[in-house]
Amino acid sequence: MTGSPTVSVSMERSKSEYTIESIFQYLKNSNKEIFFAIDEFQTIADYPEKGTEALLRSHIQFMHNVHFIFSGSKLHMITGQGVPA
Repeated sequence: MTGSPTVSVSMERSKSEYTIESIFQYLKNSNKEIFFAIDEFQTIADYPEKGTEALLRSHIQFMHNVHFIFSGSKLHMITGQGVPA
């Protein structure tokens, strides 16, 4: 104990779905045109939680005021076109 202030942030895995839900609810209710970029989108496939891609898709399809930009270095995973030649 030094008396110096400290900060730590943690996220419980069981709460991740609720966190995503609250983020998308905020975006939807903002009544502003928003551009939301996700870099290295293909890493979602490596998440230990199953169904993350489906969860995101279920929210994204109803976001009329939010424009999504997906980028990454593995184009075949983003476009769903299979493995590049």
